[in-house]
Amino acid sequence: MKIFIVEDNASHLKLLKAKVNSLGYQVIGSSQTIQQVLPTIQQTLPDVVLVDINIQGENHGIQLAKEIKENTNAAVLFITSQSESQVISDAVAAAPDGYLVKPVDPADLKANIELAVFKNANNYIESQIQVEDEFLTVRTGEKLQVLQFKDIKYIKVDAKNYVTLLDVNDKPFVIRDSLKHVIGSILPQGFIRTHHSYGVNIDYILFIDEREQTVHLKTNDAIPIGKSFKKEVYEKMNIKS
Repeated sequence: MKIFIVEDNASHLKLLKAKVNSLGYQVIGSSQTIQQVLPTIQQTLPDVVLVDINIQGENHGIQLAKEIKENTNAAVLFITSQSESQVISDAVAAAPDGYLVKPVDPADLKANIELAVFKNANNYIESQIQVEDEFLTVRTGEKLQVLQFKDIKYIKVDAKNYVTLLDVNDKPFVIRDSLKHVIGSILPQGFIRTHHSYGVNIDYILFIDEREQTVHLKTNDAIPIGKSFKKEVYEKMNIKS
């Protein structure tokens, strides 16, 4: 499980990293400021982000948490040394997946991480995607984005259990799911899997480079063909090998 930590106190950050690692989780990144944290989280795709409420003072962590929830699929756990009712009330408004008080107890940390990931995963299974005949609606935080099937040019796996759908404008739509399930159960039959990490929309295929074993799309993208998927690709495209 991948964890990202936002904590401005160097000693607290070091201690928290040690506790996370001791529980068998992977710390994939950390930050002692709120600047440029969101783009980093969007790139690294953690399962859980631990956020100090008072990073850089005055509850800035609460606003950061709201932005993380709105723009990523990560669960958010607040960490604070405060227990005042107003702070707790403000924190609840950000809809975190858990709340830990310093010094963080390892058992509480593990329980909160596991529960947050379980709740987050089940929420996405139930509500992240709504599939219609010609489009799907992807939920990202509080935003609902409509993506037409005809506008999806290819699909790729960026990290375990995360699939990115790329539209014709190269806009990524990230969902928590497996590539096998997305192509087999969500997308229509015009999509084929070419590789363990890629799938394409047949309507965008321009040609196949047999020497390089790549599918070239009308959008100038080159997608690899895996050996175990070559037969299926050729059959779907009615090519006699």
